Amino acid sequence: VPAGPAMPVTFSLNTSASSLVPGRYNTTVWFTNLSDGVGQSLQFNLAVLTPPAITNPPVDQAVLGGANAMFSVGAAGSPPLSYHWQRNGTNLVDGSNIGGAATSALSVGMVSFADLGSYSVLVSNLVGATSSAPVQLTMTPSPPVIADQPADQSVYEGRRAVFSVG
Repeated sequence: VPAGPAMPVTFSLNTSASSLVPGRYNTTVWFTNLSDGVGQSLQFNLAVLTPPAITNPPVDQAVLGGANAMFSVGAAGSPPLSYHWQRNGTNLVDGSNIGGAATSALSVGMVSFADLGSYSVLVSNLVGATSSAPVQLTMTPSPPVIADQPADQSVYEGRRAVFSVG
């Protein structure tokens, strides 16, 4: 009996597959042609992927003007994970005083007023994406610096002494 035309075969997972632990699975499926009893096998792989999740969010940073600030994020999910940092909703790129715009750690060097604002990171993979809550970069006032110490003085009792610093 001649064999019939090739027919597509579709596999689908049942509801118990939704409890598979993320990872890679491989199996072999056997087919038997009922008309001639010839068997054939097909090996295939299944990758169960997980979307990204932020496990350690970035935190607010307050630095002195001219100092460096560092934001970092911890994330889990199926690799590869991609990172995209933003300031005030605008994507950042490496250059000037920005480093690590596409990594889990963003550095802002020599912070100035132009760098202040709201920072967040978008973490993505093949399955999806998630954003961190926004955090703030603020500048703390510099402590005063006394360049010239006050000079010693001698005054008569009851007279006023005036000290000044520069």
